[in-house]
Amino acid sequence: MHGRLRAGILPAVTDRPVDSHRPESVNWLELFFDLVVVAAVAVLTEGLLTDPSLGAVGLLALMYGTIWLSWVLVVMYTNVAGERTRTRVLVIAMFLIAVMVATVPLHHPQRANLFLFAVLALRGIVSGNAMRTGRVLASWPLLQTSGASAPWIVSFWVHAPGKYYLWAAGLVLELLLVLLRGGLDADQAVEAATERAQRQRRDRRDRGQRRDRGRRRDRGPRRGIGEPQRGIGERPAEFVAVDVDRSHLDERLGLFVIIVLGESVTQLVLAAATEEWTNTFDTAAITGFVLLIGLWWLTFVYGFAGAPHTTFADLPPRFGLPLHLLSTLGLVGVAAGLGGLVHSSESLPTVIGWVLGGGLALHFAVGAVCGIAGNASLAWLLGWAVPSSLAAVVIGLLAPRLPVAAVGWLLLVPVLWQVGYGQLLRRRRLGASALTVG
Repeated sequence: MHGRLRAGILPAVTDRPVDSHRPESVNWLELFFDLVVVAAVAVLTEGLLTDPSLGAVGLLALMYGTIWLSWVLVVMYTNVAGERTRTRVLVIAMFLIAVMVATVPLHHPQRANLFLFAVLALRGIVSGNAMRTGRVLASWPLLQTSGASAPWIVSFWVHAPGKYYLWAAGLVLELLLVLLRGGLDADQAVEAATERAQRQRRDRRDRGQRRDRGRRRDRGPRRGIGEPQRGIGERPAEFVAVDVDRSHLDERLGLFVIIVLGESVTQLVLAAATEEWTNTFDTAAITGFVLLIGLWWLTFVYGFAGAPHTTFADLPPRFGLPLHLLSTLGLVGVAAGLGGLVHSSESLPTVIGWVLGGGLALHFAVGAVCGIAGNASLAWLLGWAVPSSLAAVVIGLLAPRLPVAAVGWLLLVPVLWQVGYGQLLRRRRLGASALTVG
């Protein structure tokens, strides 16, 4: 697993490799950092179950997108920094994401500014340390720029719901920045990073000159005029463009999917430990568990995009990562919906039913897009992917009008239909292998 310097971002690679700058797999510190995602999914789904309204759904999507983007920023930092990754940066980032989780406005709206402070602090710290490595990741410009900060900063002085609209605007602008600038030529990205570093160096020099003038007036200068304090935090004089380590990125994205699915399992087990076991509950819990096994099986067989021949890391980051956001957002919706399913005795609340079916449909729809990118067969697309997505939408719309047990059984249909294609494909391959051997 070796990173390589690129003359361009895709697909050409120069012949001059960077030293092997990262371990062969995800390390223990990164796994420890990912634990905060478990808490994030649990808090967000619990907030929606407490207030099953469309406003809460929108807020959940916004909070999840913001936390996910913060997580990805740290992932890309460790991906690029490699052996230069600082342990304290990951520990601080983990703490700040934990603060975000504890202050999401779904539970305590008065903590919104603390949530905002944690978001901006994490971006500044991670982006600054990424720049100090001297490596520029052109395919994910947010790592160098720390995002579109203006809407977020202005929102400090805006009350809800205007504050949330500004957050949504900032999030959309940042994703657009990734889509539009994530395909920059490596030389352009290095030039932009160099100009940014020079501008920051000039700003520090100017501040040093102002401090020196003040000191001379008071008690004389301690250092030469305009000579800024230098240290380990100084930006490097030169930058080099690097490509993302796709093997490492694939592991991290896959672990994230497993974490979200694991939170769904937690919902079911916790309900089984606290709820009265009735026929309705037993059916909802068992069908929910089988559904999760089916979703896990799809990721195990196809990869974490849930589509044949495709993983998110195979796609350019400016496309693959936003798709990962949408796919896992769908799984968060499934987690919240299953939580509502096992806690309902008769029928699901309308919004929870919509979220359950819509989340599954979104996950399948993203898989369809990834399948197209991976040149999956037209038979899979029209016979399995699209029908499964549409079936999930219909189930979500009907869920509030159906008994809980019926919803559980119906949800299995699109999942098992997708699994069936994988089994069919596997048998065809085995048959082809047998004929070849014969």
